Amino acid sequence: MHVTPHDVSTTSTSRADRTPSRGNAAWIAATALAGFVASLIVLYPGQYPFDSAYQFWQARTGAYSNLSPVTMPLLWSLLLGLGAGPAALLVLNLAMMWSGLALCADALRGPAWARAAFLVVCGAAPLVLVQMAHVLTDAHLAAVLVLATGLLARTARRDTGVPWLAMGLLVYAAAIRHNAFLAVVPLAMLAASHAGVSWRTRGPAFAALVGAGFAFSATVDRFVVEERVTTWPTVALWDLAAVSVATNDLKLPSFTHGPGLTTEELRETRAFDPASNTHLFMRSRSGVGAGLSTPFHDDQYAELAAAWRGVVLDHTGDWFMHRQRTMLLMLGYRIHGYAGIAWFEERAAYRDNPAWPDAIAPTAQAKLYAFAEALRAHRLLDARLAPLLALAAVGVAMMQRLFSPVAHVGIAAAASSMLYTASFFVLAPGAEMRYLTWPIVIGLVALALVILARPRPQRPAAA
Repeated sequence: MHVTPHDVSTTSTSRADRTPSRGNAAWIAATALAGFVASLIVLYPGQYPFDSAYQFWQARTGAYSNLSPVTMPLLWSLLLGLGAGPAALLVLNLAMMWSGLALCADALRGPAWARAAFLVVCGAAPLVLVQMAHVLTDAHLAAVLVLATGLLARTARRDTGVPWLAMGLLVYAAAIRHNAFLAVVPLAMLAASHAGVSWRTRGPAFAALVGAGFAFSATVDRFVVEERVTTWPTVALWDLAAVSVATNDLKLPSFTHGPGLTTEELRETRAFDPASNTHLFMRSRSGVGAGLSTPFHDDQYAELAAAWRGVVLDHTGDWFMHRQRTMLLMLGYRIHGYAGIAWFEERAAYRDNPAWPDAIAPTAQAKLYAFAEALRAHRLLDARLAPLLALAAVGVAMMQRLFSPVAHVGIAAAASSMLYTASFFVLAPGAEMRYLTWPIVIGLVALALVILARPRPQRPAAA
């Protein structure tokens, strides 16, 4: 007898899988609500490094900059306009994350208590908490994508739901960060299929969905942004400095730095720091400019782009080693005395921003960060596991060959995580673990959706 994937997803089911009770769903919902409240109490009001403080100032004043996409500051502004406090975005992020995780947990096999326990493990893991505490685009993107993943899992599980809402979230997600579209692509492909789009039109529908993300971002940018800057030189100059130090030959164009700059100065002053590009523009005696406060001319941008392209092509090995080191530091490795920034525990001031709210449970918050730091000191808390879990999810799926619709959601989430992580090999301006918030949050969830996916309930036979 020929067995189809649909047969596999509906024949070998337990009684609990065939007739899920409302009580089981209540277990998951109650656990998610408790997790949301507990995490909010411990993390409130969140962590606000300089980027957060600057984005909050934009949200307050309406003086938006394209230093990063303006969609999150614009949403923050809308929340402030409704009378919410500065921490409203943290509340929204945690609510979306716990809701999405609950929907994913409900799509798994097993007793309700086990799925509730899995929900707690995923949502209350120390590394997840300290990353989601950041009121930054990284945590916001992760929250939106987790909720979209949960909606897709529910759609696949119940054969109902709101795939169009998931698609709307994905359009918004694509505009949160410059490289977010790579994380959106696999989920958008799946969302198009869940929305009932035929195979013939699925390609155009997927392209339209991704294109809508770009169009939304461009439209918001055009009508909202007041201060425009060109940001890619910060990464280009950092790469050029890395190759300069590696080859002992200064590769930075002369217009980007003061007279007398040498590779020896980059080493002595630690202006070149493998963990961060910001030190290049702060520590050198001769001075290095990124063209932000004083933009370069068009011909200078062209010269810088040519120099950047030249080191990648002519010194590929040195450039690759620099980028590989950045990724390893970002994941939590320590290399030759250098370490990446695992998380921020900071509430920065900026211009006329009001003081940040006080913590609700400062003692519990301090204990969380102390515990996280202790785990990190023993190499037990880093992001190394995130890409491995995504790879495992894809590997299991390739070996299974036949899998339920819910497992497809896990595969899409894992692919999203891997594409997004890979983009930082080229684009990362430093080794900050917060860039990997989405892979950190979704890694175990994606693997569970592939291995423990519940099949669709069987529909009653027609009379």
